Amino acid sequence: MSDRILFFDDTLLIIENECGVYRYT
Repeated sequence: MSDRILFFDDTLLIIENECGVYRYT
């Protein structure tokens, strides 16, 4: 499992892996 960070700042994290794209707020 290799996660790739698409976007990151103080309020939002977006990562992509084999299963899809996930947003963490």
